[in-house]
Amino acid sequence: MGNILGRKKTVKIMKTNGKSFKLKTPVKAGAVVKDFPGHVLFESESVKRFGIRAKPLDPKQYLETKRVYFMVQLPRWKVRTPRRVGLGIQVGAKERLENLKLSRSEVDEKEREVVTSVKLKLPKWQVEKLWKESESVSDFYNKIRSLCLLNIPNGLII
Repeated sequence: MGNILGRKKTVKIMKTNGKSFKLKTPVKAGAVVKDFPGHVLFESESVKRFGIRAKPLDPKQYLETKRVYFMVQLPRWKVRTPRRVGLGIQVGAKERLENLKLSRSEVDEKEREVVTSVKLKLPKWQVEKLWKESESVSDFYNKIRSLCLLNIPNGLII
């Protein structure tokens, strides 16, 4: 009772949709993936340890018994042609670095010109005082704007 003479010689393969199937060993990874174009096999332990950096199994590698493998479809990448730096003009590394610095400084200048929002905390009594002293809503906004400009440290306004 309880003695098992023969062990199961199967591997379990799970798909990303949650379905799984079992195969009898010996079987190669390439034979499993052959029916599923664009898919690769990952060992569950490597995915657990390395996450997204796990490497797929070689198609010639035999799958080990009592192991779980994941079958994942790889995304299709568009093949892009490399950009040319210049047509017929060879640019040195120093010149490319200078061009990069210049392009980044232009972006920084453009980003500095746009102020998205300013947060200013005023006591309630001061807001009520400004409201009473104001002749119109635009006058009230102008007074608050002038308070903001007074409270911003030097060097932030260009």
